Amino acid sequence: MRRLYGITLEQYKAKAAEQEGKCGLCGEVPDTGRRMHVDHDHNTGQLRDLLCHHCNLLLGNAKDSVERLRQGIAYLERHSAAKLAARLQPEGEGNADG
Repeated sequence: MRRLYGITLEQYKAKAAEQEGKCGLCGEVPDTGRRMHVDHDHNTGQLRDLLCHHCNLLLGNAKDSVERLRQGIAYLERHSAAKLAARLQPEGEGNADG
């Protein structure tokens, strides 16, 4: 850990305790027995938080881009189940006037 992230195992454990064993992004306790990922700013090397595997992949795949994540949220909202169901419902169906 020191070589990759510049922190010791003791610092990792202290950070995990500070976060109460929960992911710094989603707030959930990781469901695997694996250690959480040490997240850091790729430009500055500054430690951010410990993340579960899924959240670490989320940020990595988004290339730490706030704009890409906003685009992802907008995409999911456009394609939410409720909106999709409304688009697929035949006209006139579902209202009292028929």
